[in-house]
Amino acid sequence: IIDLDTNGFEILKYDGDIHDEFNDNSETQQHYYEEITSVLKKRLGASRVIIYNHITRYRGPPRPADQCDLSHRNPVFYPHVDYDPPAAHFKVKQMLGEEVATRVMQKRCQIINVWRPLGPNPIMNTPLTICDYRSLDLDNDLHVSEIRNSLVTIALYIISHNSQDAQK
Repeated sequence: IIDLDTNGFEILKYDGDIHDEFNDNSETQQHYYEEITSVLKKRLGASRVIIYNHITRYRGPPRPADQCDLSHRNPVFYPHVDYDPPAAHFKVKQMLGEEVATRVMQKRCQIINVWRPLGPNPIMNTPLTICDYRSLDLDNDLHVSEIRNSLVTIALYIISHNSQDAQK
């Protein structure tokens, strides 16, 4: 059985109403967020779920950078982990403020990505790849990549092939 706590990911059936792409700040987006919040609360026993953004990945050939924005991006073609622990703490503080974040992080707090296809056609050319985190050699497979801006430097992990492991 695959589950979030054991494997670092989980596959759930989506029984909601939203199957097509939607515009930011639309009624459809709000309805979708409510559905996802409900699913996460039920599955995780969470008392609070905060959706802080969504990204629609383009299908087909990559688009030039000037055709991408914060909500519409090209697929990422390398395995990665979006947040290292300090970046995750920064994101929680950014979303909740220092005082509330400090209180929340004394309990269990998770950043969870929800991925699913939207639109009329199945994703054939850039499918999502997932990896059981237990299969990673943390010392040899994960490499820090820093993202810097004028306010903060955060890190994500790039996952690379481990030539010392015949199974990978």
